[in-house]
Amino acid sequence: MSTHYTRECEQSQPWAIIIFHKAAALKNVNMPWRVALPRKPPSQRIHPVDNPIQRLPRYRLRNMLSSAARTLLRLLFLDLAGERHILTLHTGYAMSTAITLGDETFDVEHPVVVERLYEAVVSGAQAALILRTFTTHTSHTEPGGPNIPLKQVRGWRLDHGLLYPLDEAQMFDAHCTDSASGEPIPPEPGVEYTAAPAVDLSELRR
Repeated sequence: MSTHYTRECEQSQPWAIIIFHKAAALKNVNMPWRVALPRKPPSQRIHPVDNPIQRLPRYRLRNMLSSAARTLLRLLFLDLAGERHILTLHTGYAMSTAITLGDETFDVEHPVVVERLYEAVVSGAQAALILRTFTTHTSHTEPGGPNIPLKQVRGWRLDHGLLYPLDEAQMFDAHCTDSASGEPIPPEPGVEYTAAPAVDLSELRR
C-alpha cells in the first residue's frame, strides 16, 4: 500500500472519533447518538497494527473473513461505486482498514476491523462508520509528487443493529467544525463530503 494510501487511513480515524463524540455539530440526531461508549482499558483494545494476525500474508488474510463479515461488506457496498476504499470504525476507539473491491471479492487489509463491525451490528452497540472512496478523478498534484485522487467521504451511525446514514451537511459539520471551540475549520483538501446511502442489514438477522 502506498504512503499516501497509508496516510489516508491514519487521517480517517480522528474524524470517526469526532463524529462519535461531537454530536453537538450534527443536526437532528437522536439522543442515543449523543452518548459515547466507555473506553475499554488498553489491555482489552484491539487495533490492527497491534494484532498478531496482521503479520500473516495478505492472501491468507483475505480468506480469513467470516461468511457473515463478507455478507456485511456486500450489503455495505451494494450501492457504492469505486474500487479502493478506507473503512474506519469507531466503537470507543478508532480502527481502519483499506478495502479493494474486485469481481465479487473483497481484499481487506485488516479483517479484524470488519469482524468488529459485524460484532457491533449483532450486539446492538453504538458506533460510527466512515468510508473514504478513492475516485478516478484527480483532486490536485503535490509539489514534486503524485496526483492525489479526489476522495468521497460518507458516514453512518450504528445503533441497535441499524445503520443510519448521515447526509452531506452532517458530514461537513463533523469534519469542518473544531470539536473544542465549535469554530469552523477549512475542509480537507481533495475531499468531497457526500450523503451515505441507506444500507439494509436485515439479511444478517435471518
